[in-house]
Amino acid sequence: MVLEQFSGRSWRWALLVFALLWSGCLKTQPTRRLQQETPIAVAIVHDKGNVLASVPTALETSVRDVLVERNLVPRAIAQPSFEAVFQRKRASRDRFESVSALAADASLTLLVETRAQYYSQLNGRYRWTVYVKLSMAKAGETTAGNTASFTVPVLLTFDHQREKEALANAATAIANKLGKEIDDFIAGLDLATLAVTDDAKSATSDTGSMSDVGPMYFVMLDRFHNGRSENDGAIDLADPQAFHGGDIAGLIEKLDHIASLGFKTIWLSPVFSMRTEKIGEHGAFHGYWTEDVRMLESRFGTTEELVALRDELEKRGMNLVLDMVLNHVGYDTKLVTEHPDWFHHNGDIKKWDDAVQMTTFDVHGLPDLAQEKDAVYEFLLSASAHWIEVLQPAGFRLDAVKHVGNPFWQRYTEDLGVHAGEGFATIGELYNGDPKVIAEGFTDGGFSHLFDFPLYFSMKDTFCKGQHLGRLAATLSLDSLYADANRLVTFADNHDVPRVWSACGGEERRVRALLTFLLTARGIPTVNYGTELGLPGAGEPENRRDMDFNADARFASLIRTLLTARKTHEVLRNGQARPLHLSSDRYLYLREGREESALIAINLGETSWAPEFPAAKGVSGLDLFGGPTTSDLAVAPLSVSVRIYKNADLNMESSTNDLRKVTLRVQADSENLRLVGAGPSFGDWDPSRGVVGKRQDDGLIAFTIAMRANEIGVFKFVREAGAQQQWEDGGNRYLFARAVSGTPLRPTFTAGETK
Repeated sequence: MVLEQFSGRSWRWALLVFALLWSGCLKTQPTRRLQQETPIAVAIVHDKGNVLASVPTALETSVRDVLVERNLVPRAIAQPSFEAVFQRKRASRDRFESVSALAADASLTLLVETRAQYYSQLNGRYRWTVYVKLSMAKAGETTAGNTASFTVPVLLTFDHQREKEALANAATAIANKLGKEIDDFIAGLDLATLAVTDDAKSATSDTGSMSDVGPMYFVMLDRFHNGRSENDGAIDLADPQAFHGGDIAGLIEKLDHIASLGFKTIWLSPVFSMRTEKIGEHGAFHGYWTEDVRMLESRFGTTEELVALRDELEKRGMNLVLDMVLNHVGYDTKLVTEHPDWFHHNGDIKKWDDAVQMTTFDVHGLPDLAQEKDAVYEFLLSASAHWIEVLQPAGFRLDAVKHVGNPFWQRYTEDLGVHAGEGFATIGELYNGDPKVIAEGFTDGGFSHLFDFPLYFSMKDTFCKGQHLGRLAATLSLDSLYADANRLVTFADNHDVPRVWSACGGEERRVRALLTFLLTARGIPTVNYGTELGLPGAGEPENRRDMDFNADARFASLIRTLLTARKTHEVLRNGQARPLHLSSDRYLYLREGREESALIAINLGETSWAPEFPAAKGVSGLDLFGGPTTSDLAVAPLSVSVRIYKNADLNMESSTNDLRKVTLRVQADSENLRLVGAGPSFGDWDPSRGVVGKRQDDGLIAFTIAMRANEIGVFKFVREAGAQQQWEDGGNRYLFARAVSGTPLRPTFTAGETK
């Protein structure tokens, strides 16, 4: 929308940061922090009528923060595991008994039950009451040793806001009450009985249900290696959209190459019966135009060969993840004519922001399955169960999550657990760059893991495009939205986006820096086939080109070094991140583990950088690229340095997740100004939920924000101009909560532009 030119006054904004004023913790009493990490099983319930509804991310995050602050390690009990029982049993004592049975390897158990009810209108706003009951006990106790019931009044702004918004608004108050109850509960316990066993440590320190999988290597089968020519069919190596002959036998031949790089798991593109003819200029070789997920595509091999692949992987201590396509089938598949009632028949998606069209219309003409129908559900589940029985894979990669309704995913992931047993990975491809959406996806879909698209976009923007490193740092700060950020599957590229070599313009230093960050960051790193060679490909089908085993493996040594270090040093798999320094092209952060810490320094500038890290002065650290050293850290231009230190050798103050009130005081000539950014504290980029400034006696406008210590926030200023909102020009702004900034902020608002 275009705004008219401003008139009647001059909109010359001059804003100056006077201080970041720390007004202390939001809590009014000291917290009780256990001396060692102690696992606590947590179930959060939102009763909505006679059903269980999804729990807002804000509430999950607030509960998690309270626990982490006390050195309690939360282990979320997924809703599907207790939903059926809870809908039958309404009494808290019965529910707590059920939850306790699911918390065998935790030292404590916590049940949080919530319900929201509309109360009345009050001065144009909508009054809700949130009812909360907390129940806690030691492991093995089926009766809660401590309970508390209370209510939280909430005022909502809009009539359309309902229970979920009420719970989200009550999250901070619920967390504060929970903190006090936990402190009282801990005070009455024999802490020696809460010692963490080795089994419990391992259960809380890796990657959830996928702890045995580790780094993944993606193989697009047709493009990898041709092992048997007799199953080729029609191939044309000169046509980038034709089949090229890659098969299961060829993959088996090249397993040692993948294993030598240090990967634990192969994620395999779809291998099921599929359309093989082109549609226009678009080829079918990728396997995502399935016809029947119960059958293997003969071009790729036989079931016996697929079982042999599994067996060969097991010999190497590796695993297999199959790619399952459950949203649609291929063009003109026989299923559409045999079972027309299995499909939606609504035509192509035209409004990509319409939730109904996204889940019941066709994606680029691919017939959309009606998964809500029992016959369709049973067809998909039985096919999935068949491959679990035949192959015993480590998990499924689930395609096109956002195009299938969450009720299906909840039901499907729960039923898969019955067929596959504990530890089976359900890895959803939820294509969205918003951490809030990804965090909600875990709960709404019941997935064990989701691909980390927010981090992918941040890495590409910073390492490849040279954007402010706050873009990357702020994305990592939003890890607080997740119950466990280690269950995110990270990647530098895949078959649907430009290859990292092309995304970074063929600059080897940038690619090397990005891969170094990726393979030393939290989550489960995934590398696309051919990345070790530096294969190019800016778009389809170039990004799906053939693997070339004769090419120079320019990044193989780097990947091997980093994956070896990741396997050797637990801190690179599970360490908690603490930012230490941030500027536009430099970022220093620490990953803190139980015995070691990893110092990671990113320098995307054109000159060398010697970051300050006083805690390691004179301390011998292991430089992953240079051996043991006590010299000052020096980071070359466009590179990432990684050093490992023993915690016992560092003079480090303990980290904290305490919430603080950060007050940003600015000078402006208008009061119609809001501060809006990423995350709940900044309004999730929604101006109506942004931080409203208040004029002070000295004429300045103060913005007060609740931030965690060491959090990095991203925001912009928005001016309300009548019914319109006008966003300031230029890039986003970044706020490092531990630093005091004297840098002037001079946001500009150009007429004719809105966000």
